[in-house]
Amino acid sequence: MSRFPEITKAANQILRDVRLGKTAAERLDYQVAKRCVEQAAAQLWISSKKSGCRDKGNIKYLLATDYVQLGLDLAEDSFENDSVGVERPRWEISDRVTRMVLGDGGSLWEGLSNLLDELDRVLRVRVVEQLARYLTYKQVTFLADFLTEGRAAGLSMEPIESATLLEFMPVFWRTDTGQQWQKQIRNFLSYFLQRDSRQQLEILDGPIKTGDFVRHTRDGESRERLREAFNTPLYPMILVANEVMQEGLDLHKHCRRIVHHDLVWNPAQIEQRIGRIDRLGSLTSKLRKNGEDVTLDILYPVIRGTIDERLFQTVKTREKWLEFLLGAAPNFSDYSFVDEEPPPLPEQLGTDLAIDLGPRK
Repeated sequence: MSRFPEITKAANQILRDVRLGKTAAERLDYQVAKRCVEQAAAQLWISSKKSGCRDKGNIKYLLATDYVQLGLDLAEDSFENDSVGVERPRWEISDRVTRMVLGDGGSLWEGLSNLLDELDRVLRVRVVEQLARYLTYKQVTFLADFLTEGRAAGLSMEPIESATLLEFMPVFWRTDTGQQWQKQIRNFLSYFLQRDSRQQLEILDGPIKTGDFVRHTRDGESRERLREAFNTPLYPMILVANEVMQEGLDLHKHCRRIVHHDLVWNPAQIEQRIGRIDRLGSLTSKLRKNGEDVTLDILYPVIRGTIDERLFQTVKTREKWLEFLLGAAPNFSDYSFVDEEPPPLPEQLGTDLAIDLGPRK
C-alpha cells in the first residue's frame, strides 16, 4: 500500500487526542496503535469514496470517537483497562507498525472469518478478545510453541522483541504447529456457534475466562457452565465431578479418559459415569475413524490390600454377573488381584443361567 506514510501521519494525529492509562501512555501499546491505524485507514478510505458509504459494514464503528479506546464493541471492559485514562501518550506510531496492521494478512481471525461472521458485532468482539487473552495469558503451551517456531525460523530470542514476533505471527499460522492451534480454535468456534445465547455466555464467563486447567463442582456454581466449558477443546482439561454430575450430562465432545477415584457398590452407577463420555459423537469415536486401536481409557486407582480392593472386586464381580446373565461369556478373571485363575464355570451351568436375548423363532 503506497499510502502507508499518509496513514501513519493520520494515525499519529488521532493518537495525540487519545488519553491513556499510565502503562499504555509510557510505552508503545500495540492495541491502541492498531486501532489508531485502522481508524486512520477508514477515514482515508471514506474520503476517497462517494458520500453515503459511511455506514457500510463496520466502518461506522471504526470511525466512532471512542473506537481507539473501547474497540469495535464500543464498550469499556477489562480488555480496555490500560486504554482508558488521563495521560497523553509519550510514543508515536511508525511506518513499521502501520505495515504490520495493514500488511498482507494471514492473521488467525482472518482464517476464521467464516465462523466469526455468524456472530453479531458485540459478541464477535467479545469472543475474539476472550480467545486472544486465553492464548496469550492462560495457555502457556501456545507461547512455548510460538517461540519455538520463531527460533526455528531464525528469529533472535535474546532479547525477545515484540515487534519482530508480531511480524512473524502470520507465518506461524501457516506452520504445522500453527495449523494445529488454528484447528483447535476452529473446533471451539464450531461448538460455540451450536449453543444458544445463554450457553454461549456460560462458556465465555466460565473457566475459559479464568484459565483454570482443573475445575470441580462447587455449591452454587452452575453445572451448565462447567459442562459447556469442558465440552470445548479449551480449558478446563480436567473436570473433578461429584455425584451430582454422574447422570444426565454430556461430557464427551473432547474427553477420552475417565478416572474413578471413588467407587460404589452398584455397577450401574459406574456405567452411568462412563456414559457421560461413552456416547455417540464422542472424541473417541471420531479418533477411531483414523485407527481402530483407539479406546476410551477407564482407570481405577486402587491400593492393594485396602478396602478399595475389596470394593473394586465386588463391584466388578457384580458387573460380570450382570453381563453373563445377559448373554456375555462367563469370564470372571479380568479384574482379579490374585495370581491364580478362578475355576471356570461349568459349561452346562452357564448355558442354563444365560438369558437368550435373541428373537423368538
